[in-house]
Amino acid sequence: MAAYSSALLDFDLTLVDMSDAVDWRSAGIEVRRILVENSFEVSSLDLLPVSLLRESVNFDRGPPGSRRERWMRASGRLCDFEEEGAEKAVANEGCFEFLEVLRSNLITAAVTSSNCRSAIIRCAERLGMINFFSSIVTRDEVLWEMKPNTKPIKMAMKSIGARPENTFGLGDSVVDIRAFSACMVTPFGITGGMSTSDELYDAGAVKVFASLKQAADEFRSRTG
Repeated sequence: MAAYSSALLDFDLTLVDMSDAVDWRSAGIEVRRILVENSFEVSSLDLLPVSLLRESVNFDRGPPGSRRERWMRASGRLCDFEEEGAEKAVANEGCFEFLEVLRSNLITAAVTSSNCRSAIIRCAERLGMINFFSSIVTRDEVLWEMKPNTKPIKMAMKSIGARPENTFGLGDSVVDIRAFSACMVTPFGITGGMSTSDELYDAGAVKVFASLKQAADEFRSRTG
């Protein structure tokens, strides 16, 4: 494994699990309703709220100058659900072991998430992991330009002074892998989230871990 000095980490379903803590179906219905009320045509049957937010700008029929304000109404409503989930989310097995390995090897960690900032901060503080992160980039900073767009990756890298050749990314979804790859960051996947192992490899992951514990063991063995 190459020598890394920086890590870009997805949050939900990678480090923590909010899947049982958030009613994502209800959140999707609410986000769709608010988008439609604010002149975004949402024809997709996909009720994943983040997907709806990301794709909605391609079907904006409202005044261009008010796009951000109108879009933020839907994003803000989703944040309500995410903040509730932050109070019940649990750290994935091996999470702290993995973060400790990064810290002990002087690897600077940044979060790149499509969740809202307040939910990430609340969850990370409640679970006692906030101090492991030197930077946190969320959809509040990039709006609809979420992963697989490269904007959140580039923002996170700039904030911690990371260089692509010394940086790896870890995520549970194809969109994570695509965003990392587009920024020339070494893309690692982890199972148990949005995408299967095969899907992650097909998207370009150089390795897919079965758990954070496995990831911790591998980084420890290669750097210890």
